[in-house]
Amino acid sequence: MLAIVVVVTACSSGSSATGPGSTTTSTKPTTAAGRIAQAGLLQSSDLPTGYKASAPGTSDDEAIRSTPACGQFPRLTEHGLATASSPTFFNRETLVANKVDVFAKSLGPRALIEELRDPAIIGCLHDLVVASLTASKSASTLTSLDVSPIAVDAGGDDSASFRFTAVTTANGTPRTTLQDQVVVRVGRTILVLRPVASSSGPLAELETTLIPKLVGRLRHAGA
Repeated sequence: MLAIVVVVTACSSGSSATGPGSTTTSTKPTTAAGRIAQAGLLQSSDLPTGYKASAPGTSDDEAIRSTPACGQFPRLTEHGLATASSPTFFNRETLVANKVDVFAKSLGPRALIEELRDPAIIGCLHDLVVASLTASKSASTLTSLDVSPIAVDAGGDDSASFRFTAVTTANGTPRTTLQDQVVVRVGRTILVLRPVASSSGPLAELETTLIPKLVGRLRHAGA
């Protein structure tokens, strides 16, 4: 259902997204679900001027399955009738991307939100980031990592959100990267927004601006 893409690894390594923008969609042959998934994806017109698009990130399903602390949360890797991922949009050190999963009924999305409210999910998310940084073979060294639940006015039917605060060091220079994971249930749909920045201001601005647009489009599409 949910791929928790850890784009914090890209920022903490000091790299920027590059390449052509595109939208990647993986669907089973359910046309209505595919249309709903597409409706909830970020578009360049949703963002302020200055953002460019790169290829969508890859799924973290396998990383989640291989992280022992995530073993008790099977809903993290379940998918619905249609799954779609936006490009990663970036403007200097600020990045944002999103993902949509559409299900036949709201049972799966409800169960995911419940899993994300389990206090033990923090250990899963923490270990997933550490594993992703290790696998990326980044030149940066992870100095500290905090994962905390946060309150975001998501405007959907239900939600759960987290902030990752990573401090990395490269060539003796520390770097702080913040990434939010905002998971919103809209009917039978799960919307995940993933903004990344070096401070909290851009994260709040993106969430306040983008979430109502995306939730509204999903509702209009029949989520």
